[in-house]
Amino acid sequence: MKTIILPVIFFIASLGSGKTQAQSLIRLGKTNISKEEFVKAFRKNNTDPVITEQSIRAYLELFIRFKLKVKAAHDAGLDSLPAQKAELRDFTSQLAASYTVDEKSFEGLVNEAIERSKKDIHLAHIFIPFPVLPGKKEGDTAYASRQAQVAFDLLSKGSEFGKVAADFSADTATQLKKGDLGYITVFTLPYPFETIAYTTLPGTFSKPFKSTIGYHILKNLGERKAAGRISVAQILLAFEPNPSDSMVKALSTRADSIHTALQNGASFNEMVARYSNDNTSIGAHGELPAFAPGTYSPDFEHAAFALTADGETSKPFMTAFGFHILKRLRVSANEIDRGADSSLSDIKDKIKRDERMQLSRQAMLKNIYASINFRAAAFDKNAFISMSDSTLQNPTYSGSKKLNRQSVLFITGSQKRSMNEWLKYLLDVQNISSLSMGKSITDLYQQFQDNAALGYYRDHLEQYNRNYADQVNEFKEGNLLFEMMQRTIWDKAAKDSAGLRKFFRTRKTNYTWEPSADAIIFNAVDSISAFALWNELIKTGTKDWRNTLLSYLDKAQADSGRYELSQLPVGAGTLSGPTRERVSKPVKNSGDSKVFSFVYIIKQHPEKALKSFEEAQGAVLNDYQQNLEEKWIARLKLKYPIVVNQVSLKSLW
Repeated sequence: MKTIILPVIFFIASLGSGKTQAQSLIRLGKTNISKEEFVKAFRKNNTDPVITEQSIRAYLELFIRFKLKVKAAHDAGLDSLPAQKAELRDFTSQLAASYTVDEKSFEGLVNEAIERSKKDIHLAHIFIPFPVLPGKKEGDTAYASRQAQVAFDLLSKGSEFGKVAADFSADTATQLKKGDLGYITVFTLPYPFETIAYTTLPGTFSKPFKSTIGYHILKNLGERKAAGRISVAQILLAFEPNPSDSMVKALSTRADSIHTALQNGASFNEMVARYSNDNTSIGAHGELPAFAPGTYSPDFEHAAFALTADGETSKPFMTAFGFHILKRLRVSANEIDRGADSSLSDIKDKIKRDERMQLSRQAMLKNIYASINFRAAAFDKNAFISMSDSTLQNPTYSGSKKLNRQSVLFITGSQKRSMNEWLKYLLDVQNISSLSMGKSITDLYQQFQDNAALGYYRDHLEQYNRNYADQVNEFKEGNLLFEMMQRTIWDKAAKDSAGLRKFFRTRKTNYTWEPSADAIIFNAVDSISAFALWNELIKTGTKDWRNTLLSYLDKAQADSGRYELSQLPVGAGTLSGPTRERVSKPVKNSGDSKVFSFVYIIKQHPEKALKSFEEAQGAVLNDYQQNLEEKWIARLKLKYPIVVNQVSLKSLW
């Protein structure tokens, strides 16, 4: 069938014919596409800073073809497919997260973390928990506050921090060490603790501060340049529960014997396999995940960071877990390098997962409240508190004359939020300690408001953020295009074996071999491996090359087939003669300078030749798909007549 290609129709629109028409650049059938949308797409897909009429017109045809396919997909109802909807939901959920961050405050958190990563803080800690009273779910905050103030007053009068910690602190992990936490670095502690640690001067202590579980006082015992992140392997002779003195002594003796063996040349890996009780690391030859200060107990970290060279082993030392012998494997800087993409990306990911992200969230919420036109309704505050408390005691409580479950509390955008929604939220979170512990009804209500505002903003983000809307639309159209091409072109071509062979027969002369050779191409990961394999093949011959290659399983690989001479490594295209003369010397691979390649020529084909259907099948399939696509585009241009506003177009160059 003769292919019909409908030319694009250009017209000069009247500049005074209305705002919509003046802004329109392209019309496909009854659909208008703005100049702004075209320009955005052009700029995204063309990096050349010089814009010419030729580049605009070339891209215009590509853009029109793309839009025709997307319009056809819409008209075919592909956007309503469950798979399309599910993929769009997943995409928008992930994308929305990046649009609900306040960039200015987030950048401030990044800069703060970078500065803190430059030093470690040696901390001591006093912890006074909220004592739980009989019949109460929450601890006695007033009592804990008074105790914390007494401890602070003693410190202010000159009492030794260690003594006050021993008398007041409930931190059992550090009681015997006078509150000593060891060194910490950025991201080691919860963010509020970290901030107090990094803002307390060396030798001084903080004022009492409140957390969800009690009051705390921190002392900065000293600072040092960041020690970095260390990787160690360990041999652990673990204690059994409540070990006797004799058991401890026996393990100590065994640890000394292992250390002596290591000093005399024994393999650390073998000692791990034979003696270590650490089931989490024994399978990795004792290696632990890299860690920064503040990850493990101070005595363990002190021994680890005291190792000064890779490969150095420690003397046996005891912790609450048993006797350890450590081997230093490597140390990497903990300080964040803003110039390194991986380092900066890592710090950003950590911030997003950390509670400090709440600061950025609060800054963003201020903007969100304004964007969605948040409006608080007028209601009796005392009745609100009373009804909230009553509902916690009786979930079916219906309210009073002043306030009931249908009463409106606030409005987000066009959505009214009722007392009933708030009470449901209150009942849901009361048993979730991470959301409710230490929070009053007022705190929880603010949390409810924030969640409602953020939820509304996320659900209507396309309305409030143009960049987000553009990205979502781009994803929608890309997905629709893929689905439409799969159904209309790719699957049809792949399944039409008869059509493929007929297409090949009418175009045989398009599929030819240039001068070529049957060859084996060897690729090695380095020059040493390449020349070693090459020498071995020269000596033993290429007949048994597969078995020869087995000795280089992780260092080299080979592919055999017919290749055009231009596809072979440099210098390999004209080899002839006996076996040793038909194996080229290894050269750097043009595609990857770290790889060395050489070739064994089995047979040369010096003349051009027609390819068989099997040899040309990949190229035939590609050409057949293109042929089907051109015919389809021609039909779409007939179905959706194209009109381009030439005046608007010419303004682009």
